[in-house]
Amino acid sequence: MTRKETSSHREILSIIRQINQYWLNKQYDKIGAFISENVVIVLPGFDKRVPGRKAYIQSYRDYDQHAKTKEFSIGKSEIDITGDTAVAVSPFHIIYELEGKTYREKGHELLVFSSESGQWQVVWRTLFAKAAE
Repeated sequence: MTRKETSSHREILSIIRQINQYWLNKQYDKIGAFISENVVIVLPGFDKRVPGRKAYIQSYRDYDQHAKTKEFSIGKSEIDITGDTAVAVSPFHIIYELEGKTYREKGHELLVFSSESGQWQVVWRTLFAKAAE
């Protein structure tokens, strides 16, 4: 692993942590600093694609408007970098309440990053989740 790769890995891990912290602290607008204007969110099941930074940020607001997160943790992210592209897969565990019912899920968030002008930004995102046992 080269020094640049090590630095890039640390930067991407930091971005993932910061996005999650800003979401949990309801500081949604701060998430935008890490998101490409042309980002695409692919909904679980690949049923729909939602483009744009504003929609990406709004997805966190929409979730929090309907659900109450009781617990959230992220495991060790695996990051693969080739040139100016990186793919990060982060396992997570979440407990949330929706319409009076509590749900427990575990899954993976898949983020694709692109480095433009030396700054990593999310350009693509999807989630894979299932009920936790």
